[in-house]
Amino acid sequence: MLAAAHNFAEDPDNAPPPRWYVLKRRIMTYGVEAVMGRPVLGAKEINYMETCERILTAFADREHSENWASWANDHPADNTLLFLAAKAANDGE
Repeated sequence: MLAAAHNFAEDPDNAPPPRWYVLKRRIMTYGVEAVMGRPVLGAKEINYMETCERILTAFADREHSENWASWANDHPADNTLLFLAAKAANDGE
């Protein structure tokens, strides 16, 4: 999931959107029960969807910053998450 989110954030025209990102968008549009066939999501599912969204948002925020080092200092948690996602992508996970 980390690698898929990173790859999509880095190259959305050539990488498929991450599964958890697609699920979250569908759930936001149609509702949990329509998409999942049950009325609630599990904690892990929510965590995966939120983490994927955080990677995509943090990547875009960092790309739009004028200074990546300053951005990293101002957003240490997001910077760590992007580092882990990039490592997963580089390791082929």
